[in-house]
Amino acid sequence: VNNAGVMPPPAPLGEAEPERWRAVMEVNLFGPFRMVRAFLPLLADGGVIINMASRAGKRPLPQRSAYSVSKAALIMLTKCLAVEYGPRGLRANAICPGQILTDLNRRRYAQEASALKIPPEERMRQIAGDIPSSRLGYPEDVAGLAAFLASEASSFITGQAFNVCGGQLVEA
Repeated sequence: VNNAGVMPPPAPLGEAEPERWRAVMEVNLFGPFRMVRAFLPLLADGGVIINMASRAGKRPLPQRSAYSVSKAALIMLTKCLAVEYGPRGLRANAICPGQILTDLNRRRYAQEASALKIPPEERMRQIAGDIPSSRLGYPEDVAGLAAFLASEASSFITGQAFNVCGGQLVEA
């Protein structure tokens, strides 16, 4: 399971600094890429790779272009792995969490709350109000899917990017 992510402070795309973009890509895309390359020889007879992408990789977050692009690229890396290494028995899938109560998101909610001059708890209530399930997600919501994707119960599932977002992103 490749689970890495950094999210720089919000900035309009036109004001984004190339060095900040490189730093985000280094962690969010090249970190998993390097890990996959290192483990591919050990997965010659099959295995499972799970990449933690983001809902932002499917629907960009305003003023978070570097993060959104990096996670979209990670989703495509996952699909490429599935297509290229599927014949060897390797399965690769991505999980696209939405508003999950992780340390990264808690920091983001606090930053947003500060900018809005409201308490972080109020910001979290606002965000939960925009989610069809009316709550923020928990790491356990993501862990359950990861456990399933790593198991033989998902042996015919590969190349997919699964949303764990309480219905915030509904796709056809």
